[in-house]
Amino acid sequence: MMGIGWEDVLVWAVALSVIGVAWFGVVMVAVTLPGIWTMAAFALLVEWLWPGVLSVWVVIAVIALGVIGEVVEFYSSMAGSKRAGGSRAGGWGALGGTIVGLIVGQIVIPIPIIGAVIGGIAGAGLGAAISERGVAGRTWSESFRSGRGASAGRALSMVFKTAIAGVAAFTLTVNAVIAIVSTFTGGAG
Repeated sequence: MMGIGWEDVLVWAVALSVIGVAWFGVVMVAVTLPGIWTMAAFALLVEWLWPGVLSVWVVIAVIALGVIGEVVEFYSSMAGSKRAGGSRAGGWGALGGTIVGLIVGQIVIPIPIIGAVIGGIAGAGLGAAISERGVAGRTWSESFRSGRGASAGRALSMVFKTAIAGVAAFTLTVNAVIAIVSTFTGGAG
């Protein structure tokens, strides 16, 4: 019977850390924090310090998922405004409103994270509506319809980005479990 070496224990500890950081990253994304990038940074650190515990391709996949998540988040309010009949001005207003709303929401509703979430959604809608009315010269009815679409797009983006983070966490988890199992079978991580 073969004994367990310190190298095996190190692989287990690192792999379990990857799993913990990955799923904590999903929670971070759900509350509008950079969880996918936290996962990616940790995965890069693991690959640099302990090569072979994670696959380089998994690390690249997590980074790619992070980029996809950012693109989805960036364009969601704009797309929601556009889908509701908004103009380009409404789309840009939604984007600007999201950013301002994230900050103002956290100040006005000083409950950690909740203020930013509500502020981002409300800011997208208000930014789109104000831009539609003030820049594009739309009616109040058209402006508010664009604002509702922008708010819905922002809310959906949070759901989609959290799902993307879940895929990234699952990918890292599978790779970490493979690394742990490989210590029992004598294979490489």
